[in-house]
Amino acid sequence: MPLAALLSACGAVHNRFLRADVIGFSSSVETSYNVNRGKLQNKSVQTEPYDLTTTGDQVAMRRYIKTAIPRGEHSAVFYAMELAGERVKYIRKNLSERDPETAYYVFLLTDGFDNASAQVAKNDGRNWSLVTYDKYQQRVRRSLRSAMSPFSRNTFEVYPMLLKGKELKQMQERNNMSDDEFRAYVSSQMDCFRFSSKGKDKAPQLICADNFDDIYAELYRKVIHSSYRFRVPTAYIKKQIKMNFTNKQGQQASLTGVLKKKGKGYILDNLKLEGINVSTKSKYINSRATRLIALPSSDPNEMSASFIIENIRDLYDMPYLPDPKRVDQQVLMSGNLWYINPDFADMNDLDVNTYFVFVIDGCVAEDINDDADTSVSDSYRRQIQLLDDLLDALILHRK
Repeated sequence: MPLAALLSACGAVHNRFLRADVIGFSSSVETSYNVNRGKLQNKSVQTEPYDLTTTGDQVAMRRYIKTAIPRGEHSAVFYAMELAGERVKYIRKNLSERDPETAYYVFLLTDGFDNASAQVAKNDGRNWSLVTYDKYQQRVRRSLRSAMSPFSRNTFEVYPMLLKGKELKQMQERNNMSDDEFRAYVSSQMDCFRFSSKGKDKAPQLICADNFDDIYAELYRKVIHSSYRFRVPTAYIKKQIKMNFTNKQGQQASLTGVLKKKGKGYILDNLKLEGINVSTKSKYINSRATRLIALPSSDPNEMSASFIIENIRDLYDMPYLPDPKRVDQQVLMSGNLWYINPDFADMNDLDVNTYFVFVIDGCVAEDINDDADTSVSDSYRRQIQLLDDLLDALILHRK
């Protein structure tokens, strides 16, 4: 299969940060960091976000999502998103060293419209006068814009996700809305949450579905960028190299190429990407979307060449995510004898400083499914599993 090849001039960057926070809401709002609120206070005391490069903080963040998200009948999504904007602003100012390349993402998951933000903000001493629905939308937009000014080079995107649960289905039926009319209506209601530092026309569209699987599948398509770094010993010059990848579903893919010298660096020539060892005979890898980047080394005595394979996609445009524990490298020494390289080590270092905020509605688990055989606990476990899967993918494969 053909594979687009590109020689890049940017090298690997080490010791980058990957941080995250969680904001949960229903008829109240709770954060995974400490905030002292009150109209008489000029400053908030904020703790460190989770460090997702450490296993301990990954576990702690998952535990918070499972146990500390408030549950209730109401939605204070405006206030929660206002806090998310303020938190991003705090991280930029205090913890990112004002790095203009840092990427910031807010992932909002809710099952309905706001009906509690003004009261919750007032209870916290943050709302000195009650505001209307429209004015609170403007207030959220101001908070998000303020989080990104004055730097324009940072990536900052907000991904709103709406679970179409029982109440929204009933609303659609009461108003005799077609699916297209319903989507247009909810998109207009949640337009204030769509934000991108690249401009409103670049802001992510609302993701709306009546089940978690479809919501997260669409989010994966938009956010997850499958990539993998690897090294090839320079002693393997003119030999055929094969990288074998396996994802969590057991699907295997391989990238093969011949290591060659080019200028002051190296390339993999005669590239071929294919899917192997699948349950059906049909192909599942879209090689046209994939590219290989050669990473130049500043050390002339370097004993290995570094590469990164990017954007491995299947035929449904879903990212193929290699499991770091199930990657190996082979070299064709002579004839048909493939030799497994024991010195291979992955190079999946962070490309850019990244910060995530998960804003999660505590009601979504109670409102997911009309199926009588699916209990709330089963729905909630499914939600948590998908959040875990998303977090795993974001740690290694986010854009």
